Amino acid sequence: MNPQVEMAEMTVFEQARQAGEVAQQLFYLFIEQTWTYDMSTVVVKRDSSGQLTGVEVMAGMGVEASHGGESYLAQAGGNWLFRFSPHAFPPQESDAKAAILADGNSVWAFVFMYDVIRNVFRYLVNDIDNDIHEVTHYLPQGASHIVTHKGASGVPNIGRTDQIYNDDDGRGVYEITLKTGEKIALDLSGQQYSLPHTTVMPWSDYWTCQGHMRSRSPFRSTYENHVRLLRDFEKTSSQTIIMAFLVQFNLLIDNVDLGIGVGKFMDLPLLDPQKFWNRLVPLVSELRFIFQHQVGQYNLTSQQYDCISGPPKGFPAGLRHPSLIAQNAHLNHHREMVGPNIGHIQDFSWQTVKSVIQSKETSYQDKKLAKEILAFRCVYKPHGIYDWRIVFVVDSLPPMYIPRAWTSENPFWRTK
Repeated sequence: MNPQVEMAEMTVFEQARQAGEVAQQLFYLFIEQTWTYDMSTVVVKRDSSGQLTGVEVMAGMGVEASHGGESYLAQAGGNWLFRFSPHAFPPQESDAKAAILADGNSVWAFVFMYDVIRNVFRYLVNDIDNDIHEVTHYLPQGASHIVTHKGASGVPNIGRTDQIYNDDDGRGVYEITLKTGEKIALDLSGQQYSLPHTTVMPWSDYWTCQGHMRSRSPFRSTYENHVRLLRDFEKTSSQTIIMAFLVQFNLLIDNVDLGIGVGKFMDLPLLDPQKFWNRLVPLVSELRFIFQHQVGQYNLTSQQYDCISGPPKGFPAGLRHPSLIAQNAHLNHHREMVGPNIGHIQDFSWQTVKSVIQSKETSYQDKKLAKEILAFRCVYKPHGIYDWRIVFVVDSLPPMYIPRAWTSENPFWRTK
């Protein structure tokens, strides 16, 4: 624990509530920045008192058109990422936005939130691995989802095919035993249901308004299963982008510095309430800005060409499968270096591309693609060994923030 952190006279339960607030805001932030569902319109429904009663989401063309459809945010790699517009939900509709972000994502949270939970509850439990469990349970009778979906043609009650986990087999919640012996429920996705929602509450109180338990698993087990699931993916997809982003998300969380006299990210729940909120609000804004920039790096402009859709045979595309990213992020728990070194960018061979054209054994399609590649001036990796693709630039060098060591210029560019 950082000795410079000024601890307030707070109970462990009060500190746990602050830890839950940090987790809640980062839960919403991660889902928003990795959104995979095309929404054309959203209708918010309220009763006469202003209470939220329903959110109707109309699917956009990207849902039904899949790989070849329209999208708000161009994305390469197999599926789609969509921009979750910050202007679609004014402050008075924040509860509707939270319901959409939480919808169907309680079990998915077990996958991407494990590192956040490990950090914010580190000083509040005796043993992270044994004092935190992933619980799924059924909804109580009469409870329902606030969000409903309609297809682009108006067909009601369609399911979302972009979610690997959709909570159909039970909603997920963390069971956490604090170092005082008190047991709490951490509910990050409760805003999606027609039930009162409190992020952190005593375990016994939580069960007074919930259905019976379905499963209870060790901390991180859903993440481990997810890594094994990704091994069956035959090509890159939105999951590739999300997993690459998750690795960087966790790196950033592990290395957040709250400032002199405040401490690290893991110290945040221990601060007195005023200092806690004074640090949390700007921290979330800063993380949002960083995440938006990082996710944006995975999307191509009209002046860039991405080779993952079908590189020539023998052509070193630098592709990384989502399971490879996930597996190596897990094996190196502290993540000083995430993932294996898959080869220096300078090992990229423009001569190999040219030889594809000259070879008699190369197919017409491969030759055509190789010629297109040779028309570009430069190739680079935006995120070094952590990235899942390489990018070609038409007639310029990469942006200044790309180290030249990650760049390879084409010696054949515009030569006769």
